[in-house]
This record gives sequence, structure tokens and C-alpha cells, in this order.
Amino acid sequence: MTEADVRAMLNGKRAEVLLSVLDRAWKQYLADGRKRHYRARANVVWDNAIALADVELVSLPGVERRGSNDMPAYVFDDALAVTLKKHARNLRTSGVRTHRRRVRLLTGRLDGMPDLYHVTCGYTLDNAGAGIEFYPVVRTVSGKPEWDFDLREITEPGTGLVPTTPVLPYGPTPSLPTIRPAAKEEDGHS
Repeated sequence: MTEADVRAMLNGKRAEVLLSVLDRAWKQYLADGRKRHYRARANVVWDNAIALADVELVSLPGVERRGSNDMPAYVFDDALAVTLKKHARNLRTSGVRTHRRRVRLLTGRLDGMPDLYHVTCGYTLDNAGAGIEFYPVVRTVSGKPEWDFDLREITEPGTGLVPTTPVLPYGPTPSLPTIRPAAKEEDGHS
């Protein structure tokens, strides 16, 4: 699956609902008005987002919730698993380094859902931490972001579909033929 495939799968109504869920989860946190430590803030926004997504996202055709309560994934068309996360400015996410999380970071696949392509979708706060700056959708492999885009790019049907080069499957890269001349055998002749 490529970035273009993910954009096409989430494009339009699905992107609108994801964006609405994340935006309203943040606004619910602000409306609460209680000052919290930054980690608690992320947990409250996440709880709000999951509660909204469980109703609104799952009501869309081809979308279902899978996984455990501490790591729910929203599965689109039995092909794409999306987890909701707060992203740092470098597009990385944080969390407890459990075995499941290490497997996900290394392989790009969710534990128990190996056939699903996995991306995170969430929000990144502005420098002051006072509001959401952008809504990244990020594909991470080997602990590093492979590609990303802002969810707002695909909220209108037919927009944000950019051509991309296919991403090679995770694993060893096959060796390519060389253009170097073959080494001469040392048999005493030239």
C-alpha cells in the first residue's frame, strides 16, 4: 500500500469525520478548563477522541474498531488500521515501550493484525501548546516516519490525491546488478 492508496481510502467523508473527532476531542479538553500536566492532557484528549470515534467513525460504511481497550485501531475496508495518537513536532508518537509497541514500531504492523497496513492519525500542537497546528497521518517503519500528510489535505472528495512512488515492502532489499567490470582472474595471463 502506498501513501496515495491511504489518501484515497481516507479521502472525503472519512477524513472529515476523523478531523471532526480530533478537533472536538481537543475542544472538549479545553472546555473542561482544568489545568493538567502535559501527559495527562494527551490522555484526556485521547480518551475524548476514542469515545467520539467509537460512535462516529464506526458508523461509516467499511469502518470497524478492533484491538484492545488500551490500543484500539479503526480498520478501513479490512486493509488499513488507523490508531489515534498525539504526534510530536517531529511526527513521532510517545507511549510506554511495551512489546506490542516495539513490534508495531519495527514492522509497521499491529500485533494481532499482521495483514493490515498501519498508520497513525492525530494532532500536533503549536509551539505554545495552546492549539492544534496540524493533523498528521503518518506511516512509521523501523521507528521512523516513512511518509506523512495533513488530514486537512483530503477532507474534500477528489482532493489530495498526489502520485507517489510505491514503497518497497519492509524487509531486506534485494541486491541490484552492478555495472563494474568483473574482476580478472589471476592465472598469470593478461
